[in-house]
Amino acid sequence: QPIDRRALQKEVQIHSILKHDNVLAFLGSVEYAASAPDNYVRGLYILLELCAGGDLFDKIAPDVGVDEDLAHFYFTQLMSGLTYIHGQGVTHRDIKPDNVILEANGGLKLVDLGVARLRLAEEFAEAEAPGTAGYKAPEMYAGESGDAATDQFALGVTLYRLFTRTYPWGEVDP
Repeated sequence: QPIDRRALQKEVQIHSILKHDNVLAFLGSVEYAASAPDNYVRGLYILLELCAGGDLFDKIAPDVGVDEDLAHFYFTQLMSGLTYIHGQGVTHRDIKPDNVILEANGGLKLVDLGVARLRLAEEFAEAEAPGTAGYKAPEMYAGESGDAATDQFALGVTLYRLFTRTYPWGEVDP
């Protein structure tokens, strides 16, 4: 599948304005064009903070979930990061445990702003509703572009999965 250059540039633009403890830190970007030195691969590189704790989904025990205290610890950080990005006019549009990574000390970071949307920004047509099946709000399937409410819907599904590791309505086809 060809790389959507505009989508990458939009991700860089959005990520560069977000500075919060619960959002993966954007360190910069660099682009190597056709005239790059031989030992460089042509392309756009996004430099991000390193987090060595894995993703949140890895912490959810099969058929058990996580205990209430740990779920509260993670969820409050997730809410803090999401509240911040919404305050900056950004909708994530793909909230799920796989897009939440952990620092070695357990601190939580929102990641993957590839389908994020900047409110009031000109959007290009999307072939399908962004996000991941099982986390998308029903209105996303009806062609809406997603807003803070659709992120909150996905946040609720994520909280449910923290406790159960299942979806509220059974298994979902990808």
